[in-house]
Amino acid sequence: MIKSEKLQLAIIALFAAVVLFAKLGQGGLASFDDCYYAEQAKEIINTGDWLTMHYENRPMHENDPVCLWAMAVMFKAFGITEFTARFPSALFGLFTILLVYFLGRLLYGHWTGIFSSVILLTTQIFTKYARHAMLDVTLTFFVILALFFFIKAVKGQESKEKNTGTYLIFFGISAGIAILTKNLLGAFPLITTGLFVLFNKKFTSGFYIRFAAGICLAILIPSLWYFYSYRVSGAAFFKTHFGYIIFDRALKEDAGNQSFRSYATYFIELFRFYEPWIFLALAGFVLILKKWIKEKDKGAILLVTHVVITLCILSLANARKLWYIMPVFPAFAVMGSLFANEYILKTESSKRSTLYSFVSAGLIISVILLFTPVRLDWDRNADIKALAPVVKETVPEGTKVITYKTEEFFALQLPFIFYSGRSTGYPITEKQEMLKLLKGKDRIFALTYLESYKELGDCRLIAKYGELVFFSNKNIAGKTLPLFDPDRPYTVRR
Repeated sequence: MIKSEKLQLAIIALFAAVVLFAKLGQGGLASFDDCYYAEQAKEIINTGDWLTMHYENRPMHENDPVCLWAMAVMFKAFGITEFTARFPSALFGLFTILLVYFLGRLLYGHWTGIFSSVILLTTQIFTKYARHAMLDVTLTFFVILALFFFIKAVKGQESKEKNTGTYLIFFGISAGIAILTKNLLGAFPLITTGLFVLFNKKFTSGFYIRFAAGICLAILIPSLWYFYSYRVSGAAFFKTHFGYIIFDRALKEDAGNQSFRSYATYFIELFRFYEPWIFLALAGFVLILKKWIKEKDKGAILLVTHVVITLCILSLANARKLWYIMPVFPAFAVMGSLFANEYILKTESSKRSTLYSFVSAGLIISVILLFTPVRLDWDRNADIKALAPVVKETVPEGTKVITYKTEEFFALQLPFIFYSGRSTGYPITEKQEMLKLLKGKDRIFALTYLESYKELGDCRLIAKYGELVFFSNKNIAGKTLPLFDPDRPYTVRR
């Protein structure tokens, strides 16, 4: 019988570690965000510059550095691999599952905390992106951590504790790191708590002063990096970091293609991808709303404000991705857990029985994940990974590889840069243009797919894997080009 609260939490932490870390190094990085962020982290190591992010050896001002620093530390310590690229996100995913327990327990007791963790652990959207080399799960941890410390401060004032100021300092630090993780998406704790304080008049003057100090600290932390970046790169930093990312991408992109349905994107996708927990979350939202109206419950007010503000503001942006709203899922987990504990699992025995069922299922799943060949990720970009060593050895640094009739540009370019260290240009689509380059005096290196390669005639095959072909227009001195081999990647021969 698992009666110890600490043991219950430890078991959930163990299952979470299995789900998030098992076979984390399998499969290639996803073509878009994963490879893009991992390449910037790799270039931190290559350039030795930890304060200005780079991409293709040029300063890149789009992204904040916290996640890229974490990846770079892993690369520096353990090498550049898929596992080390994904590790920080998985680690903060584990931390968030544990944190949501403490948040649920702080607000509504141990069992609400336990099942909040269980719900978040079994939220497929959350665990999926916790196994990606992306920013959003790390952002979620620091957003929820900031809200957690704020609630601790509010409850501390109610019980007249002496350390509310310390909690508000930690609130400010957490919010500042959240901003330094993903731009203004990290500022939502400041908006949520600011509205909470504005419409709740029962705080002491000392609380207001300490809260203001926490806000100032949250702004100061990212401002130090902003100031450095401005000193190094000038107005170009702000033009990209805020102008392009927020005003161009978030507000102007696809501005003419918006409809009422598009503004409801997040609500539609929650019903598509947040099953089965969406129904429990909605019931919990209604219950929490009731607690706000009837009981003036401080935790309920904060959770509702956090969810509503996040969903409404991000719904007004033109760029809507499900992972942008990742910070609402811990709040949904607490709401769903509260409803389950009050209306479904009413007795202590039913709570324990449900937990034992989860433990049993967790053991079976853990055995399957750890000791069977079942895959948790598909082999993304296997062809690019296979050809990358050949490309790196044969293509001089600084030389771009031409692409001919390939897929969408970034789907190929981003993983190609990360795995090979070489860049590509936008794909050539006209056969005559490609033939002209092949007949020119300059040596070129190119990528295409098998069908397109065959139509080009006399080319020098260097390597092939799957349908992807790497070739040149001239022989390479000192190397014997391979015979056509459709079945396995080519190892460079001397």
